[in-house]
Amino acid sequence: MKKVLHFITAFVLFASQVQAQKVLIDKISLPATGREFGIYIDINVSEGAKVFYDLQTADPQQQAQAELSSTQLGMFIPALQKARDVFVKWSNISREKGIRQLVKPLSTIFADQTIYFTKDNKWNHENGVDMKALFYVDADGGCQLIFQSDYMTSEEVIGESSGYIGGFLGMSTNSKYSISHFCGGSSLSFTSKEEIDEFIDKLNAALKKKINIISDGKLLK
Repeated sequence: MKKVLHFITAFVLFASQVQAQKVLIDKISLPATGREFGIYIDINVSEGAKVFYDLQTADPQQQAQAELSSTQLGMFIPALQKARDVFVKWSNISREKGIRQLVKPLSTIFADQTIYFTKDNKWNHENGVDMKALFYVDADGGCQLIFQSDYMTSEEVIGESSGYIGGFLGMSTNSKYSISHFCGGSSLSFTSKEEIDEFIDKLNAALKKKINIISDGKLLK
């Protein structure tokens, strides 16, 4: 059987091209993790109105960014606001009752999101990643709203072999070779209502900027 190997890189190129067209619009500083998280838009006018935002990964060697279309953002913000209100309520109760070291999931439902993540400095992505919110109280009584994703995986096709088996009932064969990429999850941790509101405001401002870019593109005829 004769085999011919064809290298296929479309999947990796797709994720890389998405990253190449993005620009940083704003940042938000979250004291719970001691770092800043970027908010981005795609400046290609042919792409729809959407925004991206950084997430913290379980593995510090990896990066993660979520993608939200304008429709998805319209569902995400009300859900996050609902989670914010529960966070404020539970934070007050925790302080009054002296609660320490507790984690409790919120019942707020978040729509799945597309998340891009790096593995060996290459971008991959998974669609439909589950998202949830947790209420966390540390040993000192500090409260956090942790917005968290499920783990992410992706399959990258790296090669394909094809051939022909002769004989009376000759048949062609085709095999694909792939490798798996994995990220153990990602999150954002908020310590106050103000931080959550700031995040929401910056997402809305980024989407508005993207919509303006699309409008400007229509002037170029």
